[in-house]
Amino acid sequence: MSQAVVAKQGDWISEAYFAQPLFGLFKDLPGLLTQLFDRLQRYGLALSGTQFQNPESHLGETHLRCTLPGSVIRIFLDRLDISSALEQGSVGHDRRGGDVVEALCAYLPEMRFGTYTSIINLHSMLPGAHPDHALAGLASAAPKSPGPLLVAAATFFYSADADRLSSSLRIEPSLVLQDGLFCQTRVIYDAAKTQVGGLAEASRHYLEHALAELNMALEGLT
Repeated sequence: MSQAVVAKQGDWISEAYFAQPLFGLFKDLPGLLTQLFDRLQRYGLALSGTQFQNPESHLGETHLRCTLPGSVIRIFLDRLDISSALEQGSVGHDRRGGDVVEALCAYLPEMRFGTYTSIINLHSMLPGAHPDHALAGLASAAPKSPGPLLVAAATFFYSADADRLSSSLRIEPSLVLQDGLFCQTRVIYDAAKTQVGGLAEASRHYLEHALAELNMALEGLT
């Protein structure tokens, strides 16, 4: 029987990297803001949640930040990223990300993407079990010389497959939830083979299927 893994807290993160830096991205800031507000006001975007940050240190950190209820969007010269609370769900997160991309394409039609990265950070509980029990299968390969093993953890790295250029799965005891489990997936997609509007949903299935192979059943992550 599979061990239930019940999602409790965490976040979705999507990153879209431009094919090359767009040095003229902020030359018409009012035009860019118009496109963003047209699409993001329905999620709660307001002037008070919009900030242009232009640090003097280097261009790599210059960005436009839009704070929505449950999500933060940042647009840089070489990428955009959006992070959402777990409660937004994969569909809600993807919908916001898709609308940001639509706004950018309307503002700058020649914009092209090279890669997308999707990350899930998930803290969960294991009803009736402890993390060291769920991760017991990883302990057999642990070195013995350092002393008694406290708990096992692992990170698995994978090469290209289908629309994925690379991916990784990290599993370890949670530092946030007592007796909880932390899982992180990081998947890099080829922008020519996938759509930014479905990244979180695809990564949710990736995590669900990977945990199933470890005899764990993911619950509560939608």
